[in-house]
Amino acid sequence: PCLDRPQQTLITMKISLLSTPLLFSLSTAFNPPPLPSLAPWEVTSLYVWTPPGRPGEHPLARISLSISDPNTIKLGQTPWDSAVGFGPTTATCSVRWLYVSASRGFFDPVPCGDVNTALWSVSYHPNTTSASTNFGLRFALQEAVILRNGAIEELKFEGEGWFKVGYGNSTEENMSGSCGGSGQCGWGLRADRTPVIVEQQLVSRTCLVGDCQAAYNA
Repeated sequence: PCLDRPQQTLITMKISLLSTPLLFSLSTAFNPPPLPSLAPWEVTSLYVWTPPGRPGEHPLARISLSISDPNTIKLGQTPWDSAVGFGPTTATCSVRWLYVSASRGFFDPVPCGDVNTALWSVSYHPNTTSASTNFGLRFALQEAVILRNGAIEELKFEGEGWFKVGYGNSTEENMSGSCGGSGQCGWGLRADRTPVIVEQQLVSRTCLVGDCQAAYNA
């Protein structure tokens, strides 16, 4: 019997699907071995400077800090038996932003420099009370490496640190400093509260290119 055009189209689609390999059948599950227990990150220095409020001045604030990841993560070896993975890193972050209110920081992640093997970034936490005297910072670390078979694996971590000016015994009060008569202020980490510990979390572990699972199964 003759088939109307919709039925012919449906049959053609079924034949095409049966005769063409599905793209998702080419992918492989990625189930890597667990990472070791990791030590927390450490903020080893931090300084916040806010501008004077005099006419003619430029309302730009600045934050400078250093954050370290002390961990070594091993993900196997190369074909010539050298280690594959990630070593300790220290990033220096220095950011200027428009300072028009005490509570306004920068909330889009800004890259940090001075690291050749990883990508660090920093941004203010949205629950910040004051961008200079009582604030949270969000840190992100992105690392990638080529495995023994040429596949590329990526790890992403995030963590938060909180900073507050104060001179008491509370562990939350980890900064000190002063303001000048013009309104210019400077705040830095207290020596007895340094380093500030940042508990990081692994947020993703992804195979970006190739068959990462085969690298672990080899």
